[in-house]
Amino acid sequence: MEPYEDSNSCCGKHIDYENLKEQVLAADREGLRFTLHSEGDGAFKKILDIYEECEKDAGGKLKNRHGITDLELTTEDDRKRMAHLGVYAEAYLQMLMTDKAENWKTDVIGKVGERFDQYLNMRGLADAGVTIAAATDLPFMIPDVPQSIYHGVYANAEVGSGKVNPQNA
Repeated sequence: MEPYEDSNSCCGKHIDYENLKEQVLAADREGLRFTLHSEGDGAFKKILDIYEECEKDAGGKLKNRHGITDLELTTEDDRKRMAHLGVYAEAYLQMLMTDKAENWKTDVIGKVGERFDQYLNMRGLADAGVTIAAATDLPFMIPDVPQSIYHGVYANAEVGSGKVNPQNA
């Protein structure tokens, strides 16, 4: 939602959210589920805005259980909104093992600055009541769900290099 630290931009790509919303709403009307990819807090918010327009039951939960994958940067208010809507999280946290903890910290802090404390905040999602699946939108290079759970629980980076935001695990 704020520009990245290394640019004046919030996103380096044009995302046609209006077209995306039309596709999601059309699928929702047909009873189909969508999972959208979110890395930044702005994308996270916009995805929830789209899901807010989908059909809901009497309790305010989505009739079709839509999801968000990656969820690298989220805000507390939107984590609560995600839980209220019944949107599930697909977390692919074994990606942490692909680099040293210090490299993750340096790279991510270089992009998001002080928002780093909200990076990969699985604890915040769980505390808000979001269902978290150890899954992803692609097999990446390590399609191992138990390993994803392990990295999500302990926030371990590359073996022996430390943890990435362990307070968020």
